Amino acid sequence: GGEGMDPSRPALDDVKWLPRDAMEVGGDVRALFDDDPETRWTTARSQAGPELRGPEVRFRHPVALGSVHFSLGRYPLDFPRGLRIEGRRGEAWSVLADAPLVVPVRGLAAAPTSLHLRFEVADPGPVEAVRFVFTGTTAQWASIGELSFGVR
Repeated sequence: GGEGMDPSRPALDDVKWLPRDAMEVGGDVRALFDDDPETRWTTARSQAGPELRGPEVRFRHPVALGSVHFSLGRYPLDFPRGLRIEGRRGEAWSVLADAPLVVPVRGLAAAPTSLHLRFEVADPGPVEAVRFVFTGTTAQWASIGELSFGVR
């Protein structure tokens, strides 16, 4: 179908995508879900430490995540040098994935110029929200062009 043409959702046979309407996509996270490689969410400053708090995405109902996917669009150098993905249950946040060193892999057949990052979620329990913490150190900003979630 046409789903493989979506630049933020590459054709990955092992991923069942979370529908967009399952997320609250207003405010500062709107650019993450607009299917436009020209727009992005960004830190607007270097990843030179200390830890930078990234966007928070709330779900309409608790979701059991299997993977988190970033498409960097036109900003391939703005990949996170280190990233922690946290999930919220009630008032408590816990670590879903921790990538202290992110090494990007280029070359999706559908969009060879974009950069796609996939993070596996180790904690299978449903979460009400996720947030991103950039933990690396570099002069580059951190940006996310499009964001999508694989569910269990």
